[in-house]
Amino acid sequence: MVDKWQVVAAIDFGTHGTGWAWATVDAVNNDAHRRIINYKADHRGAPVVYPKNLSALFFQDGSVSARGFEARRRWVRARSAGESGIGYAYAFKMMLKPDAYHGDVPRGEGTVRLADPHDARHLITEYLRGVYQEVITDVGKRDYRPDHIRWCLTVPAIWEQADLRLMRQAAVEAGLPDDEDRLLLAIEPEAAALYCMVRSNYVLGTDDDREFLELNDGGLASRFMVVDCGGGTIDITAYKLGRAPDGSARLSEIGQPDGGKFGSEYTNAALIDDFLAARLGPDVIAKAKADCAADLQALQDQWEIEKANVAVEVIDGAPRIVDPVMLTVPPALWGLLDEPTRRSLADAYGSQWGVVVPEADVQKIFDTMLDPMMDVIRKQLRTMARNDGPATGPELLVVVGGFGRSEYLQARIAATFKDDARVLLAEDPAGAVMFGAVHYCYNPSVIRARRARFTLGYQASVLFRQGVDPLESQFAGDDNELYCTTRFHRLVAKGQSVEVDFARRMEVSAASSQTDSVVVRVFETPDDENPEWVTEANGKLLGTVTIDLTESIGVPRAERTVELYFYFGNAQTRVRAVNPRTGEEAETRFEIDYVR
Repeated sequence: MVDKWQVVAAIDFGTHGTGWAWATVDAVNNDAHRRIINYKADHRGAPVVYPKNLSALFFQDGSVSARGFEARRRWVRARSAGESGIGYAYAFKMMLKPDAYHGDVPRGEGTVRLADPHDARHLITEYLRGVYQEVITDVGKRDYRPDHIRWCLTVPAIWEQADLRLMRQAAVEAGLPDDEDRLLLAIEPEAAALYCMVRSNYVLGTDDDREFLELNDGGLASRFMVVDCGGGTIDITAYKLGRAPDGSARLSEIGQPDGGKFGSEYTNAALIDDFLAARLGPDVIAKAKADCAADLQALQDQWEIEKANVAVEVIDGAPRIVDPVMLTVPPALWGLLDEPTRRSLADAYGSQWGVVVPEADVQKIFDTMLDPMMDVIRKQLRTMARNDGPATGPELLVVVGGFGRSEYLQARIAATFKDDARVLLAEDPAGAVMFGAVHYCYNPSVIRARRARFTLGYQASVLFRQGVDPLESQFAGDDNELYCTTRFHRLVAKGQSVEVDFARRMEVSAASSQTDSVVVRVFETPDDENPEWVTEANGKLLGTVTIDLTESIGVPRAERTVELYFYFGNAQTRVRAVNPRTGEEAETRFEIDYVR
């Protein structure tokens, strides 16, 4: 093993697509503005050159046979040929959040079971194993070994602790290092914010002469919101740009991670399950899914291209889609239609083999996803003002993510917030998270502060309050005092800004002169207020750290203190307990979820 990594690599694992990129750690790349980032854009089976491969797997006889766009091609051909023992999984990342899904997202077909988060973890492991090997092969061409690499994996801002734990476990099972210092988790909008900090962005609505605007630490551009429009989720939060003592740029989170499941994939599902089911008949769509999946996929591929380029005009201050989307119906699907439906489609299309999605229907499909997105942006603007003060001018909204390429999406945001904000588009919206994750992996200290999503504290033994503290918490100390053993001692309040690597030192004492250890239990709660006891509703045990005190049994309680050190704000929060008499230490770490 080497003492220091020589390469940093990031995997942006998305609902629709997954990309990877890496950079060497050297004198040239220490300057983020000059950093050379390597990535793959020529994925086998992809319809266009694109920095991401499809997040899909094709199985034959229980084993992965293909990944990405090639997996989809193989699945469609095998299913059309009536082959047995085959399976297909797509958009399975979303199953780590096991609530109700709209339409056909995520998908597990054929022999693939996709019913709960553990099924998703298995599929994620299989997919990441292939990505890991691909990166190792590419990096190895430059004579670097796997143990030279530090890794970063991106995760949505709206995920919870359990989701993140499953993702980390899947990554480790796929071959990535089981080491918190060599496998970092990066919040997707946070990674995008780093990319925007390094690269210029252009302001929407400036016609062909794009107005480039640098995000810098002064005036209007000192704070900004990131609107990350992905395939499955929309993730939104806000940051402020400042300077470290050495003059280097640092980001502090001033927003609160928010978003929802209204990404680009839901427009694809709405096309098939809502519009086409109504136009062609639900029975036809059901039969097409069973007998001619290739044709449905071909229709969806056409829609994928068209939806990013629909014609948009602003009419009376509101953006409108002004042209229909024309789709060619493949032969097998056309053959499922009855004669009246064929004539109706041909009359609207102008010839056989076509279907028209009228402007109003295209806009309805989009607005179903974009209306709740506007609400989340409004909420985030209020959060920015609450946490960092009222705006002194228009706020900056930076749009990233593959769905961010949609001209209608851009126009909706620009028109909705024209009086409150300037809307910027990342130079490479589809690759912004991936490239930003490389920057984060190279220098995690560029994130200066995050905000606590929950109130965090530990269980303390303090003097008992008659008539206030629960009787069952009462404990008689050997100093003739009564103690409450379940009091909640707050360390970080919900919404509080926490400096990265910020440390707090506390002292706790043994319960009596005869106890052989001190057990420190750390809890979180979503409550805004400071809870009285750890036993209150909504409290959750995060972890425990135990320090041995057998060497001081019999010593007065007040002299049996243990030093506690809490390190906040990083990808994981760390708690270290020290026995000052022996120097013995114990440590525990908590997942990224509650401090962002």
